[in-house]
Amino acid sequence: MIGQLAAVFNIAVCIGIPLGALVWLALRRRTGVKVFLLGAAGFFVSQMLVRQPLLALLGQTDGYRLFTAAHPVAQALFLALTAGLAEETARYLVFCLLARNKQPERGTPLWYGLGHGGLEAVLVGLNSVVLLAAAPETLAAAGGSVALAGVERIAAMTAQVALSFVAYCALRHRGFLLWAILLHGLYDFCIVLQLFGLTPLALEGVMMVFSLLLLAGAVRLWKGGRLHKKAQGVAGLLLAGALAAVAVPAAMTARGGTLPGWADAGAVQAQAREVIGLMNAGDYEGVAARCADPNATAELFRQGGATVTAMGGFQGYGGAVCAAGMLPDGRQYAMVYQVADYEYGKLTYTVNLLEDGSVTGFFVRA
Repeated sequence: MIGQLAAVFNIAVCIGIPLGALVWLALRRRTGVKVFLLGAAGFFVSQMLVRQPLLALLGQTDGYRLFTAAHPVAQALFLALTAGLAEETARYLVFCLLARNKQPERGTPLWYGLGHGGLEAVLVGLNSVVLLAAAPETLAAAGGSVALAGVERIAAMTAQVALSFVAYCALRHRGFLLWAILLHGLYDFCIVLQLFGLTPLALEGVMMVFSLLLLAGAVRLWKGGRLHKKAQGVAGLLLAGALAAVAVPAAMTARGGTLPGWADAGAVQAQAREVIGLMNAGDYEGVAARCADPNATAELFRQGGATVTAMGGFQGYGGAVCAAGMLPDGRQYAMVYQVADYEYGKLTYTVNLLEDGSVTGFFVRA
């Protein structure tokens, strides 16, 4: 019951707030409806028609798949920066379009932000509608945690409005556009905190505080704050640093990592492929037998096996890179990141091997 109520809360937030804002604008601010719809169009074009298709194409390349497997933090930064670049550029271009004929009304950034963030929220809300109608048992099992999606959208819509104010300031100084991209990227990059143990509830608390602070600062800028030359230089340095934080791990992936002294790249890749071959054959007992942990059982690998089976027949191996890791007891292991081609797509495997060839870690991702 709690899960279903949480889904209703999500629907009220994700669908009710944007639709309520649109109705209010239709009744009280007719000119705001156009800007609201342009905001929704800005999100749709920048994300659904441009960024997401490009990322999907990139995701089919072995190099990118190996980069994401080996450097999840750098990947999160890359995704955050591309989101900021796509959405803030679209936001700025719409504002320039509105300013061509006449000075936009003061409420323009608010209305645009509600439309941009509103469409994004509606897409999340529709997921709750589907689950409520078709899979209530899933909601019941998840319980109150379902409501985190609605809380996250409140913070995200607040951030979208705030970023609209920052991008709007770029009409008087283009340096604000750079700050909008960076702030957007920083906001999205906060999700990486989960990799370091932050709970989903705590993460949403951080995002909410960030959104409110961002809104307060953005409104202050909109009311007449100036962009000092030093601030523009700082933005350039931050952007350069962020790009370097993505480029360096990408270059490391292309070059290949450093293996433990006992390991040979060809040998550990061959061992990793043996384990992957057992997964392809559905021999989960065989995979468990290769594990260093005596408590490993075939059941641990059946879920990953379902992912493998869903991809259809095995076609062959793609790219691979190696790196080194260390267990808490000080033993080093070789990490092999291996792309495999299947009938319906690609999978990326991570196989961690000790010197004796036993497996100390095995992961598969679509």
